[in-house]
Amino acid sequence: MNNEIRDTRYEIRDTRYEIRDTRYEIRDTRYEIR
Repeated sequence: MNNEIRDTRYEIRDTRYEIRDTRYEIRDTRYEIR
């Protein structure tokens, strides 16, 4: 049962990576404006 709880912690970390990907897309747009 403890293993199931640890699995949820990994899912939350995956979401943090998705947010970082969006930050990179915004930086690309800033370069186009320059």
